[in-house]
Amino acid sequence: MASYYEILGVAADAPAPAVKAGYEGRLKALARAGAPPARRDAQLKLLHQAYVVLSNPAKRAWYDRKLAETAEPPAKSRAPWAIAAALVLAIAAGGWYATHRAPKDPQAAEREREGRLAKAREERAKGADWNKTLNDSKRIEEMSRRRAQAQRARAGEAAK
Repeated sequence: MASYYEILGVAADAPAPAVKAGYEGRLKALARAGAPPARRDAQLKLLHQAYVVLSNPAKRAWYDRKLAETAEPPAKSRAPWAIAAALVLAIAAGGWYATHRAPKDPQAAEREREGRLAKAREERAKGADWNKTLNDSKRIEEMSRRRAQAQRARAGEAAK
């Protein structure tokens, strides 16, 4: 439910003249709105009730105490949990990538390399551009060599 301050459109620390100006401004806006009579009467009653409470210092003090009692406590920050969850997720994703992207056996990389070289040879035999095929083959061999070195390095680190 909206507070009386929101209904009149004033700040909680607004002085009495500002409360009166807010009340009169809302009355004028309501008169211009042309709302149905039942709705307009309900809004007028609510505006009047808010003005009566906020214009009287004793009633306003009582209202402010009640408003403070019913206010919800501020929500705790969930940022540390979100950061921890993101970190765990990143570690899990990295582990999955490392286990599923790496070949299961050492010969798989060699078979993959041979397959690519055979495909490059077929392309060359079909009349493909010799230089392009040769460059592709060299690139494939270099990539395979680097992948094999990386696997040997990982295997050496795992054995330690």
